[in-house]
Amino acid sequence: MESFLADHNQDQKELAELNNAAEVNLNDPVAMIHFLHDVMSTGPLLPLLISALQSFCSLPLHADSGLKVWTLVSRLVQQISLRKSVISYDDGNTVSLEDLLTSVEDKIKLDAMNKKYDELVGSGTAPQSGTTEASATLEKTLADARLEILSLQQQLKDQYAAKAVVAPLDTAVAPLAADADPPSPPPPPPPPPPPPSPPPPPPMKDPRFTPKPPGGGSDSDGSAGDGPRPSVPVKHLQWTKIPNVALGKTIFATAEDKVITLDFSEIEKVFCQAQPRERHDAEAAPVSKKPATVSVVEGRRAQNVGVFLKTFPLRDVTKIAEAVQQCDISLLTYETASRLLEQCPQPDEISAITDFLNGGGSRECLGPVEQFFLEINKVPCVRQRLFCISFYQKVPLVAKDVNHDLKTVTTATKDLKSSTHFLTFLQNVLAIGNFLNAGTAKGNARGIKLDSVLKMADTRMLDNKGDLLQYLVRDLQKRDPAVLDFPTELASVHAAMGCSFSSVQENVAAIQKDAAQAAKDVNDCKKHEPLLPSDRFLELIPARVANATNQCEELRKLFEVKQAEFREVATLFGESEKTTPEEFFRTVHGLVSALESTKKQFEVAEKQRLAAEKREEEKAMAKTVMSNLRNADKGVLTAVAAASAPDSSASTAPDTMENLQEVLSQLKGGKTFRQRRNQREEYRTMRRNAMAQAGAAVAAAAAAKRPTSKSKCQ
Repeated sequence: MESFLADHNQDQKELAELNNAAEVNLNDPVAMIHFLHDVMSTGPLLPLLISALQSFCSLPLHADSGLKVWTLVSRLVQQISLRKSVISYDDGNTVSLEDLLTSVEDKIKLDAMNKKYDELVGSGTAPQSGTTEASATLEKTLADARLEILSLQQQLKDQYAAKAVVAPLDTAVAPLAADADPPSPPPPPPPPPPPPSPPPPPPMKDPRFTPKPPGGGSDSDGSAGDGPRPSVPVKHLQWTKIPNVALGKTIFATAEDKVITLDFSEIEKVFCQAQPRERHDAEAAPVSKKPATVSVVEGRRAQNVGVFLKTFPLRDVTKIAEAVQQCDISLLTYETASRLLEQCPQPDEISAITDFLNGGGSRECLGPVEQFFLEINKVPCVRQRLFCISFYQKVPLVAKDVNHDLKTVTTATKDLKSSTHFLTFLQNVLAIGNFLNAGTAKGNARGIKLDSVLKMADTRMLDNKGDLLQYLVRDLQKRDPAVLDFPTELASVHAAMGCSFSSVQENVAAIQKDAAQAAKDVNDCKKHEPLLPSDRFLELIPARVANATNQCEELRKLFEVKQAEFREVATLFGESEKTTPEEFFRTVHGLVSALESTKKQFEVAEKQRLAAEKREEEKAMAKTVMSNLRNADKGVLTAVAAASAPDSSASTAPDTMENLQEVLSQLKGGKTFRQRRNQREEYRTMRRNAMAQAGAAVAAAAAAKRPTSKSKCQ
């Protein structure tokens, strides 16, 4: 250990002298990483740097578990960087740097040869078999290079089996040190066995049990050879081997070799492993193992096809192929045929499966996806068949969508042309606009764009409590309220706003392109003989494809007619022929929405005005009732006061007494109190009714305001 520490300290001093001349800050790990990357990025050393860093990231990173490992790494790398001829990792264990460098030469040659071979093949210069003489020569060169690569790989395998470059300290395996004594040569073979006359040899003295001499055998570390081997499973001895390359200074290398004879039969009997008891029940019967499934199709593609097969109505791939060949329309609907067409095998996938089978592979080993590809590929022109089947079923679906859009646009255009109230409204807009724009360049207009109506909301009143559109609506409600009912005549405009002629045109063009392809596919299928007598493709599909093609042509003509009708209506309302139905009907719908919103605002305002008037009437009625009650109360009090007041006049005394007696009798009988109570109850009832009516009016006004605000937001 003292020599090890001394060598380590000396290495530290030498490394410090080298570091003083370095061009980078060796105390900054980030700076050193950048320095190494900049220097090695343009050469072949960068992948090796990345590999070393990846290995460092896999080492223990905690202080407790990683201290020994990182100390060893630092020590070994430090000695390599100082170009030490002998690398030591303990007092008596050394490794020759030259041997280490020599051990990786074959690996470098192999990597270079592989790279050169890959570049040659990847550049497209690899010959195709059977082309020209030059290509054949190049192909032979590549084959020779490949053989050389395999030879280098075998050498590396033998080399790494013989010695390990780095190992733990206690069992490190390294090449012989430069100053170590070489191992003694293997001893000569033992003399031949004696003649039969002497006593027989010990038991189990068999040539295959001859002990292997130290350092002998085909494997340098003794891991394999022609030594004795047990004939039955035995228990193993857990020991630590000394590598053969490290035997130079041990007693095992210098000791005299002896032939040791053992009773291997007894050893096998004593140290054999326990055998499991035989089971005679049904579970002990041998189970035949199915061959491993082989998949030659790309993983994601195989997964997608496998999911499709699990959701397909038929699980048997043979029946799927028969259904395609027999054109079973009950099974091959448009959706099913389209999905099956997407999952049909590509030529390269069929080629990969064929190569596997031609190379000796068994079809039973193929997975369900490969089995499906093989079966469906047996159907002649399978892609053409499925495309034709899906095409003629797709045409009615496309025609339904196209006819719906064309019918919606046609209905909206007819409603616009026949709406007299809408035309009258536009005339009123034109009249009031010409009055306001009189004397300007925008005045004396004979027609306006439809979007001009929406701009009426930008012209505000003087008090800023309304706009020009609101004024016109209020005025029409007084003069001609029927004009404001045109939104009900244009109810179809909202649906037409979502129709797109560009989408319709694209669908028509796409289905016509599919029709041409389907006709070509039918002709291709006619050139092939059916595989089975039950093949009904030529019997059923060509006629249906022809019928679908005629529907496509009719659909194209219908679209052209409806497109011309719409352009006529757009021109009628002053719009350009290039205006799309979406733009045109969106403008009309915006005008209709603005008018309906303004009408709702007036309706809400009118309800609020009526409710306010009713509240004022109720307040006035309540005020009158209260005044009457107060007057009645005052009369009673006046009578009581007059009856109880002293009067010196004798002439009035009898009348006063009579009045007093009448009041007292009413009070005594409770008539006065009943009248007052009834009046109060009547007042309370009237007040409750008035408050309930006022609350109902306020709630109705609030409910009317809510849809109005929503329409404004829209």
